Amino acid sequence: MTPHTINMKQTLLFVIGCACLCLVAGCTTPSRHKAVVNPAIEKLNAAREGALACIMYADAHGGQYPPNLPATAGYWKTNLLDQVVANFDLVYSGAVTNIAKPYATIILKEKQAWHRQDGKWVKAYAFADGHAEIHTSEDGTFDKWEDEQIIKP
Repeated sequence: MTPHTINMKQTLLFVIGCACLCLVAGCTTPSRHKAVVNPAIEKLNAAREGALACIMYADAHGGQYPPNLPATAGYWKTNLLDQVVANFDLVYSGAVTNIAKPYATIILKEKQAWHRQDGKWVKAYAFADGHAEIHTSEDGTFDKWEDEQIIKP
């Protein structure tokens, strides 16, 4: 081999080695960009966690839903209680046996509606069976739909 061939091989190996180091460094360093979290998903998760805390509370208290959200403090698997108390209203606190359709009965509703990217108004809700939904409205009015889903005291 000529000295010129050896220098080219060394240069090529050096470039490949640098490229590999750059790839490894790029894979192991934390991203400088924060993940974009869909606000609807965050609200659904908070509502669902709130519903599960209420259900666990009822299970431990003779089938009675809590009188208020702070009463569920011991039933959270995450630290969302403050967020849920700030953003949701507990709309049912009676007996589990009074709920004929748990899949259609709201127990938590978001206090404030918000605009989705398409301009529709939305609110998050948690139901007595533990699931959560986002409900939409063209004009921001949710009262009629809520009245059909909430058990009045």
